Amino acid sequence: MAYATEPEYCPLTALQAWLSVIGRAEGPLFVRIRKGERVTSDRLSDEWVNLLVQQQLG
Repeated sequence: MAYATEPEYCPLTALQAWLSVIGRAEGPLFVRIRKGERVTSDRLSDEWVNLLVQQQLG
């Protein structure tokens, strides 16, 4: 898989940045974020992931 030419549109760059935020390379990728932008290890359900994607896509 290749990186996009513009970093702000590159899914690989975004994934690497998110993995550094959650601070691990194993476990759930989509996790709960609490108040104060506190990232947890609580896995989001497939229903929540679907809802969030639908909200972003319109």
